[in-house]
Amino acid sequence: MASRNTPAKRRSYAFGHDDRVPAFNLLGTTFPEGTNVERGLHLAGLDKWNVTTRPLYYAVGETEEEVDFLEIPGRVATVRDNAATEDGYSWLGVGMTDSFVVSQNEDVAAFGSTLLDVSKGDLLLDSGGAYRYGSRCFISLRVPEAVTVGTEQIARYMLLTWGHDGSQAVTIKPHDYRIQCTNAVPSVLGDNAFPVYKVRHVGMGLHGKIDEARAALGIMFDSGDALKALVERWASVEVTDARFEQIVDRLLPVVDDGPGATRRADDRANVHAVYADEGNAGIHGTAWGALNAWTEWSEWHQGQYETAQTRALAQFTSDTFERRRNMAPAAIRYVLPQAAQRALAAV
Repeated sequence: MASRNTPAKRRSYAFGHDDRVPAFNLLGTTFPEGTNVERGLHLAGLDKWNVTTRPLYYAVGETEEEVDFLEIPGRVATVRDNAATEDGYSWLGVGMTDSFVVSQNEDVAAFGSTLLDVSKGDLLLDSGGAYRYGSRCFISLRVPEAVTVGTEQIARYMLLTWGHDGSQAVTIKPHDYRIQCTNAVPSVLGDNAFPVYKVRHVGMGLHGKIDEARAALGIMFDSGDALKALVERWASVEVTDARFEQIVDRLLPVVDDGPGATRRADDRANVHAVYADEGNAGIHGTAWGALNAWTEWSEWHQGQYETAQTRALAQFTSDTFERRRNMAPAAIRYVLPQAAQRALAAV
């Protein structure tokens, strides 16, 4: 098995429309309808970790007989009581400051339960899991009804994520997907449409948790209204075939010769094929259609991955996927006339 730092051997892994699910559903455990948070935590293998901090040591001495271990001041590691993987890993993070405060999975889940209670049915428990050997964890909550704009439907999820390695606070962030092709909606379409909410402290008392949950939910559900307005604007702006070609030129400039010429030509042809696909028939010729053609290609056709899980992990965690998704809005705005640019930016 490859180590943490050894890249896996990669091969092409393409997805048809029927094979696609949001990355967190593939990485974690999708729960049966009506599952409560406590049961979900168990099904996802996130219960009874008992995460604690331990001091760090380094070895000194030139021979085995002379070796001694000295504590590294001010630095700790995090470990869990039960093995994190089949290989027996129990450590989660290394090198955090000794002021690092552990968030137990049960405490974060209890806050998730408060979110569900406060939402009064506007959120449902969806899935949960861990990745990177347990150093990162997540619970996904699903909004029962999709955002609908004409024939377009956007599924809305709220992700509650946290880390045991000092790299991520307890965070709530919306993840929105176009249902027709399971494309993630880029996060840079609007300034206030896709907020990130960082929870101050999950171990607070009941009233504190309720106040925090109300604040988070207010922001998240307001963003649903903003998302609908954004889709309406982008779907109303015309993009001619000539403009779409200019968009592709900006995102994937032609390579005339050299080892990358064939690959680049194939990528450009694939983006055009996705744009012409029947799944985009209702939005072809619009800024929303151009955006989704690029997003679908970058999410599901670009790159080579060993398995569905490795692609899902990259989609969920890689800055590369996020940056690639967010390239298209600027490119589309750049090639459009000023009147169309103003229409996309209208509030």
